[in-house]
Amino acid sequence: MPRPLGIFAVRDRAAPRLYDYCKAAGVSIPDEIAIVGVDNDEIFCNTMRVQLSSILPDHWQIGYLAAKELNRLLRGANGREIVYNKSVKEVVLRASTRIMPPSAKMISGMLQFIEEKASGQLRVSDVARAVGISRRLADLRFRQSRGESILDAINRARLNKIKKLLFTGNRPIAEIAATCKFSSPAALTRFFREQTGITPSDWKKRR
Repeated sequence: MPRPLGIFAVRDRAAPRLYDYCKAAGVSIPDEIAIVGVDNDEIFCNTMRVQLSSILPDHWQIGYLAAKELNRLLRGANGREIVYNKSVKEVVLRASTRIMPPSAKMISGMLQFIEEKASGQLRVSDVARAVGISRRLADLRFRQSRGESILDAINRARLNKIKKLLFTGNRPIAEIAATCKFSSPAALTRFFREQTGITPSDWKKRR
């Protein structure tokens, strides 16, 4: 089908499969394909790789009408079919359907690349190369948009990745260092202390 186009997911939880298909096909969300779900599960929608736009049903009104009809049936009335045509409360717009200006698309591309590739070996020049501009211009535009440098964003993504691995299991530091592509456990520990003021083991004890 010609692009850009939109895809409607029957519920928010069906959207990840669409995201995976788009990623495998090298299709950009929302530049080539916009996706919208249903239910507006805020935690789920906001933690998607590209935040998911979603239709928020009017649950209160639907529940009220259902209870009213159930009460009617319990009083002995005959069953009937009810069509409620005003079940949508609002459409909550997020990044999966957002049309962005070129500069915003560039920043979004850099952020997505950082999140996907964050490791001890990711450099600012790698991020600039991913969006096809010079390192100097990439850092300038990033600072103007985000109020921080690309390196700051890389370090935050690295740190979040390390914390996630520390929190979700009992992996030794050496294994986490290898997963995050640090040259050694000492290099990871040094980086972690620079960012947080404490060692990984001390951070884990406080969780």
